[in-house]
Amino acid sequence: MTTTSPFALPWLRETIFSEPTAEEPKKIFYDVKFDPYLPPGVPPTFVAVGSRETFICRCDYKDKADSLSVLGCFIDDEPLDDYTQSREESILNSVCWAQRPSDPGTHLICVAGISGKIKILNGSTGELNTTFYGHGAEINDLITHPLFPWIIASASGDHSIRIWSLLPYHASNPCLLILGHGQAHKEGILTCSFHQDGRYLLSGGLDQMICLWTLPDLSYTRMPSPPNTPRDSAEPSEPSDVPTRERPRRLETGIIHYPHFTTHAVHSNYVDCVAFHGDLILSKACEEHKIVLWSITNFNSSHPPPPAHTAPKTHTFQFTRSAFYTQTSETDLPLFTRHLEFDTPLAESFYLRFSLLRPSSTTNPATHPILAFANTRGGFFFWDLSRLELGYDDGYRHPTHSNTKTVTSTSKDGFLHPPSRKKRRIIPTPSSSTNTTNPNGRPSEPGTTTGTGSSIIPSSPAPVSVSAMSSSLADPPHTTTTTTTTSLSSANQVNRKVYQISDPFKPIKAHHFISLPRTWMTARQVAWSPATGSAEEGGGEGGGEGGGGEGGGFAGQYCVVAGESSTKGLICVLCREP
Repeated sequence: MTTTSPFALPWLRETIFSEPTAEEPKKIFYDVKFDPYLPPGVPPTFVAVGSRETFICRCDYKDKADSLSVLGCFIDDEPLDDYTQSREESILNSVCWAQRPSDPGTHLICVAGISGKIKILNGSTGELNTTFYGHGAEINDLITHPLFPWIIASASGDHSIRIWSLLPYHASNPCLLILGHGQAHKEGILTCSFHQDGRYLLSGGLDQMICLWTLPDLSYTRMPSPPNTPRDSAEPSEPSDVPTRERPRRLETGIIHYPHFTTHAVHSNYVDCVAFHGDLILSKACEEHKIVLWSITNFNSSHPPPPAHTAPKTHTFQFTRSAFYTQTSETDLPLFTRHLEFDTPLAESFYLRFSLLRPSSTTNPATHPILAFANTRGGFFFWDLSRLELGYDDGYRHPTHSNTKTVTSTSKDGFLHPPSRKKRRIIPTPSSSTNTTNPNGRPSEPGTTTGTGSSIIPSSPAPVSVSAMSSSLADPPHTTTTTTTTSLSSANQVNRKVYQISDPFKPIKAHHFISLPRTWMTARQVAWSPATGSAEEGGGEGGGEGGGGEGGGFAGQYCVVAGESSTKGLICVLCREP
């Protein structure tokens, strides 16, 4: 299996363009996601969407001369109304992968945009499988459940989130749940993200609010539904350990009115990206030029989820509401705690998304969690969260490039700067394209924004101690134990100053920065490749995790950035392979 140092960070491999046409004078790629369900030995494959187009590409780099392979381009030729015509460049702005257990060989691509419809495509042929209706405004985000690949979630401008099932026996009413229904977000929702255990979901939107929703146990969807079961009858096929009150009826849509945590106090502008990092939360808002790492007091995913009736109601205004901790006096703990801020300059626009490469505690524990973000000027930023905890760079040298900078305790900035190799080309138009036609600045609340420099970097979805992580990562594969021990002693003093994590309000500069040469790019989405052969989606927001089988790639081998450059759609492929 291909391996690399956990300290390795990406370098630019290739840049490709989608040229505008007379029918589409402006191209923008809004979203990109890697396929997490590929078998071992298959090169990582990703899908990118924008305008009317859905591109499927494969990172099939066997040697230095190879280029990205474009497997297909599917065109959405649904007729446009007057409103849609005025925003043609964002007809499709969200995408995710899905898979039915009855047909694991068929990988499904779910696309959505300003029409408010979700179209389910066959990932191989582009054939329209089905269309989901329900949202009353544009859809701004699509994600896949981390445990059940036949369940997806959509965030919409109609102030709600919907949970959908792709199983055939839910075809008559595929919407399992509606989150919100006017009782949480008061403006459009821009982003959502599942927790790794599938029982919690984050959302953020135009109202500056971040919500944490508690979901019912959706494992009952594994069971086939009796064909003629009345709506109000007890279904014996339901798992006995799932409380009756938590089971949405098979033919009815459940409604969750209130989230168990809400806050306006973390950000002061549109919240356009949120994600879990273990039980910690990463979030970003436009024009703030930072990504915030924070936690909810007393939130612990290993504990039983709180009952629905404990969700705080909205009868009085509060900046922050929480069902996980109740404040009774001014001396109580804050409802949430800021830990770190990451510096993201020139990120004034909204709808710019970061992505987190997540390690897996079972199949790929040595992988470092790496936060990636790209701005509106062609700048790519990377933070290795393990380095912040360990306080050193390890002097990593790219094994196949003698001119790679070696980082030691005496380096000028303490950061790793691998060389940038790149190709630039135009995406070729496939000889046969498949048309898919539809068949039919606020003040903080007292006691809520205090922070500490405590240990905050888990190496897996479950929190781990600093000492346990240090012992597992302090001896990288390309150094001896003696050398590492010596270098750490001198490096920690220098790099602890560089990696200042004691002040939660001082943004941390990126460990690694790449500037796209001679190109002005506004990046919209970043995605990490999962390990080839892994069935985990690493957050559904572009993160990869897990370990590959024989001949497979490792988690985070590739990083893809999608966006726009003037009137062109732009995709940049970055690589961490040796």
